[in-house]
Amino acid sequence: MKKKLYHFLSFVLLLCLVFPATGHAASKFQVFLDGILVNAEVIEKNKVNYLDIKALAESSGITYSYDAKAKNYTVKKNENTIKFKLNDKTYTLNGKKKQTTYPAFSSKGKTMVSTQFFTAITGKEFKVSKEDKIFSFGNYSPTETGNIKGSITWQYNQYIGTKPDIGAKVALIPTTTNNKIKSPFFALTNKQTEEDNNNIHTAVVDGNGYYNIDDVPAGKYFLYIYSNNTNSDMTVDSYDYAQFSKIFDHETMEILENHLKLQKYKLKEVTIKQNKTITESHDFGYTYF
Repeated sequence: MKKKLYHFLSFVLLLCLVFPATGHAASKFQVFLDGILVNAEVIEKNKVNYLDIKALAESSGITYSYDAKAKNYTVKKNENTIKFKLNDKTYTLNGKKKQTTYPAFSSKGKTMVSTQFFTAITGKEFKVSKEDKIFSFGNYSPTETGNIKGSITWQYNQYIGTKPDIGAKVALIPTTTNNKIKSPFFALTNKQTEEDNNNIHTAVVDGNGYYNIDDVPAGKYFLYIYSNNTNSDMTVDSYDYAQFSKIFDHETMEILENHLKLQKYKLKEVTIKQNKTITESHDFGYTYF
């Protein structure tokens, strides 16, 4: 009996040596960056949550690289350059030394940084919803949603007057994006597909001239309305073009610019507020031809 117990304990000890405890476990939290779901692994270690920095960098316009000789990582965001090493609480921001309480570490070939560290180097607001198991960075949080509704009309003639602009397209486009959006389909149709993941929300005006878009992450958006019944004068407002150019890539903008010249459109900034419904309506007047 003692001999069997000895062999069993020896086997358990061997397992502990071969497969040591890591002290961290995978988390079921989802990560959103400015309202967009990011495929980034989350690990909890000593009650602190860490994220895969490479996955976050690819979705946030951050330049991320590793210097094998110096054994340090470099993160560049706009004018800021951050350098750090694994398991080192000291990092540099534009050459100046800084301290973090929770240093980066490696897990299964992935470089994991704490939520606090990612917030510090990007300046993005961080929110947690334990109930929904969501981490959210930036201006848009999927757990804080609001709605928008309204009516879209046009003028048929001086006798018949106002008619619903049936089939007009309505979209909410985020005013800030991590990377320029590439979506030729949206530029051509003013619609979204189920596969699109760019925080643009769309609707089509119904037979009575009404539209509504529900459960939109709270934040600032451009409300973009594209008429179905009034033709344009074949021009695009320079301010509107500049705003669209900040959001969409070159290929998308080429298609969108040509599309904007065909029908009348309206672009204005709106704010979606948590648990609120705002009303935004517009009349396109008479068609040009």
